[in-house]
Amino acid sequence: KHLGSIPARFLRGMATAVAVAGSDARTGRGMMEEPVGIARWKTFSLDGHHYYYDESRKLQEAHAPCMPPKEMTFNLMFFRHVFDHLAKTSGSGSRVSVVALRNMSARLMEKMQVTDPMNIDFFGDIAKKKCTWNDVCKSLLAVGHPRVSLTPTERLFVTLEAEDSSHIAKVWFYIVMTVTIANVSVFIWPKLLLDAFDVIHISDTDAWSLYFKDACMTVFTLDYLLKMACAPFVRLEVVEPCVEYFDIHSWTYRPMSRWERFTHAFKESSNVIDLLAVLPWWCDLIFVHFL
Repeated sequence: KHLGSIPARFLRGMATAVAVAGSDARTGRGMMEEPVGIARWKTFSLDGHHYYYDESRKLQEAHAPCMPPKEMTFNLMFFRHVFDHLAKTSGSGSRVSVVALRNMSARLMEKMQVTDPMNIDFFGDIAKKKCTWNDVCKSLLAVGHPRVSLTPTERLFVTLEAEDSSHIAKVWFYIVMTVTIANVSVFIWPKLLLDAFDVIHISDTDAWSLYFKDACMTVFTLDYLLKMACAPFVRLEVVEPCVEYFDIHSWTYRPMSRWERFTHAFKESSNVIDLLAVLPWWCDLIFVHFL
């Protein structure tokens, strides 16, 4: 019931992978053993929910952690986009060479700074020479990918950016959305705030109107500044993964500098909107009240 917004083609691949994996678990055929020597992560996010494979090879919904996560939980659609990118660039249609997958695996772990990228397969344990999305999906669900630990700064950044990453992230998301709706409603219909003051019997409406505006701008400013302060110290390839970060055709690898990470976050459309929302208030506060 939670998968209504996911493309039908992707859901068919998921369903087939789950069915095949369940059949393999019952018959003992095609079972993939987890590589020894590295901890792997078998939980993925999809459509705002977390899912994992239980011991009976059934897809189960996992509860999000209360605190910011210590390991990154990737969206399963990210792996689908990676697979589609490899299929498109190799011109092999619906199948991808295992060599291309291994090259992408090495590039993923290199940029995510996971140890020993040459001896570990990020996509699980695939033995076929030509792989379909069902094979990759099945391997990820059954074997998992190497755990990618998050630093304290990255945990804070994920909390601010991904509302489904933890309960605290969801609470903060609801606070920001409530303040946003209240601020926009008062901007469109100023009398709404005055009516609210009348209900709770506040007579000094001018002063409390300023308090309300200051409170809204404080929340917006705190959210924006925290994200900008974290941006130079997080691995964007981990917390905001996209196919463009992992070009297997480029033989030179250089991690993003702190300035590049900051400018990338600064130019994101959502952050530009946040800045434009608080900038007039800060200009008025600095140039009118202070100067």
